[in-house]
Amino acid sequence: MELQLSPEQQQKLLNLHQSLGAHTNEITIQMKKGKIKVNCNNIQTSLIVPTNPKSKKRNVDQYVEDAYNADIDLDMTIKDEENIDVLLQFIQDPNQSNGQKILTYSKFWENCNKKRKIEGLSSRTLNSEISSLTTRNVNRLMRVAKKSHKVMEVVGDFFPRKFEIITPTWLSRVNDSEFENFLERTKVKYRLGIEHLAGARN
Repeated sequence: MELQLSPEQQQKLLNLHQSLGAHTNEITIQMKKGKIKVNCNNIQTSLIVPTNPKSKKRNVDQYVEDAYNADIDLDMTIKDEENIDVLLQFIQDPNQSNGQKILTYSKFWENCNKKRKIEGLSSRTLNSEISSLTTRNVNRLMRVAKKSHKVMEVVGDFFPRKFEIITPTWLSRVNDSEFENFLERTKVKYRLGIEHLAGARN
């Protein structure tokens, strides 16, 4: 049986095709309950469909599951990079995945702190130097970098992770109490996973 779309639905799909089609020859969109996945040029992004469009409350469980279950990304391009300028360029590259960007933000935070300690810089001076390297809002940049570093401390920073819904945008918007709740619950999930594995070996 052929799927029947209303004229309005057809027009919305055509608008979506025109919006995304200019950047690639092939786009794959998967719609499941609660989630939409878009694959474009082998770069994937995901959107969570809110259960109540009027509610702005985030479901922390979804982010905990993403942190715990995200696959390892074997692309180690940025792993040993320490140049702040190079890290900034990588962060601003739209072709990089969420996991690669979050690892890069984390490395950026580490190396900014290293620079501050070695050169004896104040936070204001360091932020001023960073602002000369990018047009981005430095306060937001540092906020995302700090949270990214905390995420990678929990999940492990040896490899990037293929995060689906943990994104730099989410990290910039989530309030501190929700973020700390997310971190604590993720730590608990990892600890329980290790205990379960240890128990299975005995």
